[in-house]
Amino acid sequence: MITITDSAAEQVRSIISQEDKEGHHLRMGIAGGGCSGFQYFLGLDLDVNDGDEALEYEGFKLLISAKDAPLLKGSTLDYSSDPANTGFIFNNPNAPKPPECGGSCHC
Repeated sequence: MITITDSAAEQVRSIISQEDKEGHHLRMGIAGGGCSGFQYFLGLDLDVNDGDEALEYEGFKLLISAKDAPLLKGSTLDYSSDPANTGFIFNNPNAPKPPECGGSCHC
């Protein structure tokens, strides 16, 4: 299960409305990873693919591919409107921890 905070859900609904994408769903996934952890993506998608996990939220569905679902289980999607850090924030308990070398070990 993925938790979407009220502020993140409000922002998703706002984006859907502003971009005139009524009927679209929020797709969340993992685009890659490395020693600094996972890289996530969010996008609006009209299609539900075979094997997608679809979770209902007020005003939209969250779609996650079968491949990414286990890696995102237990995650929280939040949204910050802080001027110093505006945007969506992923909190994933399954994400790999960054190495103590700070990435200089070329892993």
